Amino acid sequence: AATFSSEVTPYTVERIVGRIKPTYIEREFSKSDSPFGTDVPEGFINFAGVDGNNTYISLKRYENNYQLDFEQVSIQGVNKNGNKVNLRYKPGGNPTINDTLFNLRLDQDKDSSIYYLTNSNSNVAEFIGNIPKDIYVAKTILINKPYSNGSTNYLDSFSTNTNFSVPINMNISQTNSVIQDDTADFGISDGDQRKKIQNCQSMDIELQMTNAIALFALSKIDVLDSFNVPLFSLSQLLGNPSDSTISVSRAPVDINGFVNGISKQTYRTTVPKEVIDKILRAGKVAYYTKFYTDQNPTSFIRVVKNDYAKLLGIGKVIYRIRED
Repeated sequence: AATFSSEVTPYTVERIVGRIKPTYIEREFSKSDSPFGTDVPEGFINFAGVDGNNTYISLKRYENNYQLDFEQVSIQGVNKNGNKVNLRYKPGGNPTINDTLFNLRLDQDKDSSIYYLTNSNSNVAEFIGNIPKDIYVAKTILINKPYSNGSTNYLDSFSTNTNFSVPINMNISQTNSVIQDDTADFGISDGDQRKKIQNCQSMDIELQMTNAIALFALSKIDVLDSFNVPLFSLSQLLGNPSDSTISVSRAPVDINGFVNGISKQTYRTTVPKEVIDKILRAGKVAYYTKFYTDQNPTSFIRVVKNDYAKLLGIGKVIYRIRED
């Protein structure tokens, strides 16, 4: 008896040239995290319009030159509250609820293609207005639908990218405003300082609001104990007693809609002994801010994730120590 053995040398197909049968690639799913930044606010912005020249879906190839058909494309945005909005797109205009799945094409003789999103061919304003925390994209790619000659290699890849551009002309009412809330730890732990404050009969408090967003801000600030039980409303003491709010104007913008400065508003008050006693029990400060626009905006504004609104509380203590 004779024994035979053989060994096959590993190989890689580096390039294919010629006609390939129309071929589907397995459906792809991808996710874009925090397109508006990590500290995305809650709520919905009612955009009046978008910049159609800079709001688009782009398709790009890297090596192959076969026609690529992106079929059953789905783009869904999910905001911080879990609300979902699907992008609707119809090239001829007037998209309906049935147009949340659409097809795009990258022709054989092009390295990239751009599909512009406008108010007439999509619901892009509604999609962006949802302020998505995450964007999910699904698509199926068909290679060489017309069965033409072409080439590809094993390193080839394709990409889709959705660009949502502001400046945007938008209108946000106070009743349908963008909400951002936060809770910060607060407390006076230094023993000597607590003793001095315990002897205080009054305290001067100053609060400075700084806004670098091109939206008006209306805030409520509550002081809580360590168990989240409300002690008193700081904004009520500082600002408007009727609705417990304080406000700061929107940041100025340049002719292109970019923020080019900041707005500041300072509030001061003197609090009595009973409030000081509550400050000594404080464990947290809760901020609740509404952002809104002029009710009849006449210019574009650009909101980017590096813009911010900041509340800075500074307490200046005036105290009197009893001799007895």
